[in-house]
Amino acid sequence: ERFVTAEEHYLPPDNYQLHPGPILAHRTSPTNMGLALLANLSAYDFGFISCANLLKRCENTLATMASLPRFYGHFYNWYDTTTLASLAPRYVSTVDSGNLAGHLVTLRGGLLELPDNPILSAQTLQGLRDTLSVVIDATPEMQRKRLAPIQNLLIKPVGTLLATQAAPGAIAQVLFQLAERSASLIASIDVSLEPNAGEWSIALDQQIRDAVSEIDSLMPWLRLAVPSPTESFGVVELLNGAATLSSIAVLPAQLTPLVDAALRMPITAAQSTWLSAIQGHIIAASS
Repeated sequence: ERFVTAEEHYLPPDNYQLHPGPILAHRTSPTNMGLALLANLSAYDFGFISCANLLKRCENTLATMASLPRFYGHFYNWYDTTTLASLAPRYVSTVDSGNLAGHLVTLRGGLLELPDNPILSAQTLQGLRDTLSVVIDATPEMQRKRLAPIQNLLIKPVGTLLATQAAPGAIAQVLFQLAERSASLIASIDVSLEPNAGEWSIALDQQIRDAVSEIDSLMPWLRLAVPSPTESFGVVELLNGAATLSSIAVLPAQLTPLVDAALRMPITAAQSTWLSAIQGHIIAASS
């Protein structure tokens, strides 16, 4: 997040030196590139970033890697991350090349699991709890009471959700509330006076909003309330089962007949509006 940036062409700098002064080494190697890709996958596995964020980060790095000069397909051992030039003396390292090959095999396995992984899972909430624990440690003890609104949502209620393997809708409602409370938290912090607490609170806020963005992109119907009367014509039951990318991809074929049949029935205006919105959402999400 801090160093694998557009300025570095989404390649990981070799190292960052804090003392005697901050210095970023603008060079990278095949081992570094492979580990950066696996860091993205690990962040996803631990619930720190969304699937979309994982794919975007990997896409950015892999696109740059594809453009680097190589020797008969093999990466040179060092590249300048600002110019993308290979560094002298130019050579191919069997050690680094082997490391990268192993990293890419591991990355491939993780990416192939994505279509059948839950979009919203207990790990999303656990990742937020882990980040919150860092925010608490970084916040001066006298100021920790401002964290109570988020703690009240993430500790006991989330513990219950984790234990019961809650449905996506229940997890989404927690995330929507967290987004509101996190915005209030950020507004209450003077980053110039509390740089560490401010930095980690912002990281928590970004993590929450990343998860919410995933919902709005892939499961936007979770923001819709079923109108009264609460007859959902089998639509809600089918949506509750659509918890993965692969299941969302086939939603239009499964849901469209249900929605079309319901719209031909004598229903209220609110139900008609809700069904039409659902239909639009599933088409957008599946694409």
